[in-house]
Amino acid sequence: MTDHNKDMARMAETMHRAMCEIPQPDVDAAWRDMEKRMQRRGGIGLRKRWLGTAAALAVGFAVSGGLYVLVDSHAMPTAEVTEPVTADSCAVLGRTMVFEDATLGDVLGRVAAECGVSVVFESPEKSDMRMHLAVDSGMTADDFVVLINNFESIDARIVTRDSKKYIEIR
Repeated sequence: MTDHNKDMARMAETMHRAMCEIPQPDVDAAWRDMEKRMQRRGGIGLRKRWLGTAAALAVGFAVSGGLYVLVDSHAMPTAEVTEPVTADSCAVLGRTMVFEDATLGDVLGRVAAECGVSVVFESPEKSDMRMHLAVDSGMTADDFVVLINNFESIDARIVTRDSKKYIEIR
């Protein structure tokens, strides 16, 4: 027999051994044997241990679910804002606005309308002052007053009279 034939014969024998029927173990018998060994060591049976663990998990889930329902049903109500927004905290504009060659009176009129405040000119001639101005979105009334105070001839501030807010221009 040549070496090639010997290799083929060995391979066929190996395949025959691999394909022969493998006996199936008796799982129930192995489980009973393991439980007996555990009982001899002084422990409780494995099935009882698994049942105890499953019961503890079930109780834990039930308690946590009950707490969730209890907490959710007694959740604190959300407070509704009923107070008016003051000029200090309201946004001046919802979007950036650019005023080109506008009068101070026009600019302040738009800002006051957005904020819900009034404008008071101590010097009425200042309302006709022409300006180019960009007002950023989200700017508060305080920020706006700081912005227009950058102009040399404007002195602006927020005042409260009779519980109403005003932007006062001097």
